[in-house]
Amino acid sequence: MDAQVDGNTSLDEQQRAISYAEQVNNAQLVSYQKGAAPANYATLQDMPLGQKIPPLLLVEVPIATSIGSVVATQLAAGKHLVFYSAAYVGSVETKVAGFR
Repeated sequence: MDAQVDGNTSLDEQQRAISYAEQVNNAQLVSYQKGAAPANYATLQDMPLGQKIPPLLLVEVPIATSIGSVVATQLAAGKHLVFYSAAYVGSVETKVAGFR
């Protein structure tokens, strides 16, 4: 299932919108990417009924920051990388990493 997310909003607002869609649809985000400005597209995968969906964490990765250092920090916190792609945040294209 694909869902459109408003790229004019903050990353926190986008995270809340995706988390809500996951809960309502009993699905889990597997892919996130920019679409036609300023839309982002979230691909959700259906989950078996009753299966717990771990909390989603979206992290903006500035150009000067290595994705490796962001992943290492999140791994130390017990989170794993789900995706890393370009997306719109506040109408500006940036790199976003998703963790669970």
